[in-house]
Amino acid sequence: MNKTAPFFVSCFALLLASVAARAELSPTALYPAPHFTLTNQDDRPFSDADLVGKTWVVDFVFTRCGGPCPMMTQKMVKLSKQIKSPDARFVSISVDPTYDRPAVLKQYAKDQGATDPRFVFLTGEPKAIYDLAEKGFKLTARPSLDGSSIDHDEHFLLIDGSGGVRGIYHSRDDVKLAQLVADATALTSDANISSGGGMSDNRRAWIARFPAINASLNAISGILLCLAMMFIQIRRVRIHAALMIAAVISSTVFLACYLTYHTLKYQAGSATTVFPTSPVRPLYLVILLSHTILAVVVVPLVVMTLVRAWRRQWDRHRRIAKPTFWIWLYVSATGVIVYWMLYHLAPRIVAQQS
Repeated sequence: MNKTAPFFVSCFALLLASVAARAELSPTALYPAPHFTLTNQDDRPFSDADLVGKTWVVDFVFTRCGGPCPMMTQKMVKLSKQIKSPDARFVSISVDPTYDRPAVLKQYAKDQGATDPRFVFLTGEPKAIYDLAEKGFKLTARPSLDGSSIDHDEHFLLIDGSGGVRGIYHSRDDVKLAQLVADATALTSDANISSGGGMSDNRRAWIARFPAINASLNAISGILLCLAMMFIQIRRVRIHAALMIAAVISSTVFLACYLTYHTLKYQAGSATTVFPTSPVRPLYLVILLSHTILAVVVVPLVVMTLVRAWRRQWDRHRRIAKPTFWIWLYVSATGVIVYWMLYHLAPRIVAQQS
């Protein structure tokens, strides 16, 4: 063990430096924009694939709105005049799709002066749009409880050419909107980002799905480990062994997916996703750092545990199996926690700060 100590100390130092450097990267993607297929104001199918390589601003409005919607659309028109790049798009999605059919949206765009060809007004099935807003873009959009009105967010989202949400800006905050103009102009002037590094829509789709896949694999590993522990406690050795093998396979697939995910992101030039500055961020970094370090530590421990079981060195196997189990379980659980904090909690924090 003394000979291996320097190796683990070196890994700890490298991982600490890596996490610290990662946390300082800015500007970065907050989370991936969702995939969708809706209908535009010309009554033609329109999907996120039509926005690959474009920098776009999106909001949620509806034509019968007597509140903030006209103001938001006018702000969007103003943005279109300030963001002059032909690679920019301005997307408004109706939260009243039953009424806001394509012809209605087209007339609304004309009435509001949103006639720039870069404008896109979208409608579709109500459930699909509400899920798209709340689960995909992580913004509020739903009918009120009494059905008399529609509650919706007043934020603009900025999305880069590789499908990453780069900023959330409140439509009533002129300082934030000025920052939106600057951010969008910077994105459209960067050919590598606005084109997504030549990334195809299929590749972008896979990149967007990998974080959830990786979290699921971590969760499966954790569940299998718990079941394996339960069965060894009642001396069901064969079931225990089968569950442990399944856990190893799940973790191995996770490692392959993790490496593939970061390779694809590097090749595509996609932005790094980081946790926003907030009181929760130190907790996130502690969890992330401990998860990353123990993920490296647990690999040789798992290998040693399996080798000793294969050789039927049961005393030596039991001595190392217990600490390996708890470290492995911690890594699996924190993998899920990190995913939840980064892709679900972080966007909510950013929206509250905007």
